[in-house]
Amino acid sequence: MSSDTTFNVPVVNLGRFQVDRMRKYGDLVALVNPETERYITYSQCADRIEQIASGLFDLGLRQRDVLCALTFNTIEYPLVWYAVNLIGGTFLTASPLYPDDELERRFSKCYVKFLLTIPELTTRISSMVHRMKLATVSLARPKLLNKLIVIGEDCDGFIPFRSLLTSGQLRYKPEEVHGSSSLL
Repeated sequence: MSSDTTFNVPVVNLGRFQVDRMRKYGDLVALVNPETERYITYSQCADRIEQIASGLFDLGLRQRDVLCALTFNTIEYPLVWYAVNLIGGTFLTASPLYPDDELERRFSKCYVKFLLTIPELTTRISSMVHRMKLATVSLARPKLLNKLIVIGEDCDGFIPFRSLLTSGQLRYKPEEVHGSSSLL
């Protein structure tokens, strides 16, 4: 590539750019769960991303808030990543194989307010949250792990992921930062 090559990079919210691009691919298959053979088209992805973003916004996720996905790969995982981008939040990943002390350190250092997980991890997470709340009583820091969301079956103390899909399209437009929608 020569040094005089130029690229037109739109100055738009990354999530909005991605969702708009998905709509161009319509009914082509975008995501497949190989275990269940369930698939989602690009149009369905775009609609669900906006629904999830709207649901997260209704729960209180705002620009620069951190949502951590503590789950193995699921078909919902990338949809949540795009939804968090659409709002202007930060998406943090963590492996369920990490030890509790490493997860607690990540949650605390990254100021994780929202956690997405699977039913198999809810007991472990509930214990971690309890320990962390006892250890970090501070008025100066934002609430850590304020909203716990579970993909799949309902679990006590966790918000069902499917409830995020009832909010419709995102009515929020990410605020501009330094004259653009870029959050860098």
